[in-house]
Amino acid sequence: MRLIVLLFCLSPFLSIGQSADSLISVLKEIDLTIKKSECAEGQLLSNRGMNLFMADRVGYYLSDHENLTFCKNNLTFNTANGLFSMSHSLFEPTGADLPVRSYHVIGLKANALNAFHSATNQSAFNNELGFTYKHFWLSKPQITLHNCNEKWASDARRATILVALQKEIQEQSSDFEQSLANIQNLSDPLREELKSNFYKKIGEEYSRELAEREYRELFETMRFKKIAMHWTNFNVYIPVIRQRFTVADNFENNFNIRKSYPAELSISHTRFIETHNATKIYLNFRAGLFANNSINSKKLRETNLETYRSLGGKNISYLTDKQLNRFSIGNYENFITPNLKAQFVYFPPENHFGISATVEQNFGNFKALNGTIGIPVVLIDKQSAPLTNFEIQIHYFDMTNSLNSGRTLKDNVSIGISFGQPIGRNVY
Repeated sequence: MRLIVLLFCLSPFLSIGQSADSLISVLKEIDLTIKKSECAEGQLLSNRGMNLFMADRVGYYLSDHENLTFCKNNLTFNTANGLFSMSHSLFEPTGADLPVRSYHVIGLKANALNAFHSATNQSAFNNELGFTYKHFWLSKPQITLHNCNEKWASDARRATILVALQKEIQEQSSDFEQSLANIQNLSDPLREELKSNFYKKIGEEYSRELAEREYRELFETMRFKKIAMHWTNFNVYIPVIRQRFTVADNFENNFNIRKSYPAELSISHTRFIETHNATKIYLNFRAGLFANNSINSKKLRETNLETYRSLGGKNISYLTDKQLNRFSIGNYENFITPNLKAQFVYFPPENHFGISATVEQNFGNFKALNGTIGIPVVLIDKQSAPLTNFEIQIHYFDMTNSLNSGRTLKDNVSIGISFGQPIGRNVY
């Protein structure tokens, strides 16, 4: 008997000889496993129910394509750097009641504003397009309770949910079996195929229904003291189009097209904490390497045709022939920049807006210390789940003025807005 139950748990809705009773027995076994767990373990929901709950809670912050979401597809855009990204999760549910622990994400990233900027300022097009890859490793959520009454209340609520689901499954099964019996001249193999497809479909349907009802019940009551979770993600960006820059070494030399291949590699770790009053805290630490250059790092400044002419530039004809008004003068270099970044994000109790602070230290040829202060905002849907994310960001570039000692902190301030949009169902 124990072996049969184990097989149901590993592949609950694909076994031979499916029936309403077999589907109900799987849901009851999930319920029994949770009820038998110790109060100190804090297991309030099925694993799939907790997956959906954490998808809701973690989804309050989506500002960058590297941020974690449980959603199948995501879009992000940042006005500060003009980068647009779209990503797709490759996670596929197994059918078993398991926590989401690891999955791959693929996507695209492009500089969506460069063409507009280049046309407006008469500079060379500096397009950027490439593939992104991410792999996430997630911990199992750890729940701390105020007392055992919170677990007993969740167990009691789940029991009422199971009674309702059992009735619905039996009614659907009875209607289907009656309809199937009324079909004449139906071969046995085809009859078995129809039954298998039907029970597979409603098995998955009611597995998700149990998880969603559990998640909604916990969301409405917030019956816990604290939930903590952490994850690590490995990120790769592989450009398919090289960046191109118009550069002259000085006012005497000819202009050249310099090319850059802005690939990037990073690993980051995030810790997430939420309390029963919906206070949310994200702590992120990131280490990365990216292919940098003198222009992207702002070691070379752009100039224009009027300034170039007034300072005695010798190759005005090249610029007029190419219809260029923005370009760079100086010693262009490509180099690798390592950097470390730390971020803190805080959402106050029961609020849909928060505050974030980021500090980033670069090393090597480019040593700038950058900072960002943000106000993240999440818009919710009619079920109070996160729907769309915005963040107003104040960027502080090179706060120690390592690139230009003549500038002050206020000279290096810029404003940007990030946008994040999950699309599709949450994986569970």
